[in-house]
Amino acid sequence: VTFGQETARIWTVGGQQIAEFQGRGGAVNEQFTRIVTVRDASAFIPENSLTVWRIDDMDGLLVRACRHLRPYLRWAPNLSAVDRTLCDDVSTTLPH
Repeated sequence: VTFGQETARIWTVGGQQIAEFQGRGGAVNEQFTRIVTVRDASAFIPENSLTVWRIDDMDGLLVRACRHLRPYLRWAPNLSAVDRTLCDDVSTTLPH
């Protein structure tokens, strides 16, 4: 994890960036499931200063994406029957 002027970034061991979060500085919890960033350290407004981001694995990303997509997949008028099944095999609950 690197923290820059405007973003926090997560990298693979090989140096490939895999995630980016808005904010300056921050911290990651021990389980590597959450990252906290500071919005603007120079203008400290307690209720707006810290953002807690969830760090998902691929399963978590799929669950979140399908939560947003399911209404579209159900109601969009121009989708094929195959497209409507894109999230059928994805769980509706986030992994622990």
